[in-house]
Amino acid sequence: MYGPVGTRPEDGMRDTVQHSFVLIEGLQQDSEYVVYVRERCREDTRGAWSRPYILMMPNASEVEAPKKSDVDIHTHLIPNPTSGPVTVISGFRIEAIEVYTVAGTLVETIGLKANTGVIDTSRWPKGAYILRIRTSHGDTAKRLVVQ
Repeated sequence: MYGPVGTRPEDGMRDTVQHSFVLIEGLQQDSEYVVYVRERCREDTRGAWSRPYILMMPNASEVEAPKKSDVDIHTHLIPNPTSGPVTVISGFRIEAIEVYTVAGTLVETIGLKANTGVIDTSRWPKGAYILRIRTSHGDTAKRLVVQ
């Protein structure tokens, strides 16, 4: 539920979807809103309201787009997509590579201690994977498709 600052839930605030996350649309820039959360366990019961949370909407011109890190810019998977081995190249020393399915299951951890390494993907089922590449200057994540 949300409404202008000073509004209470019982004052007829707008309803939202009951999920662990929600997208609230139609908010104005440079405005403050008060947000209340209510626990809902079953269709026929409603829990108590939370304390009010203040949500401040910034002016869109003041919000910067995320910048890619040096590690992200200087780390590559070649070839991608692949049907065989993939080479990981970085401008920084690679400490380890963690391979995850897109569902978040850890497939393999590879220790490297070099700027370049080759990963054998022949044992992996076809599909998309996320490689968390840990370097001496920070981490990056890259998506790899195995055909």
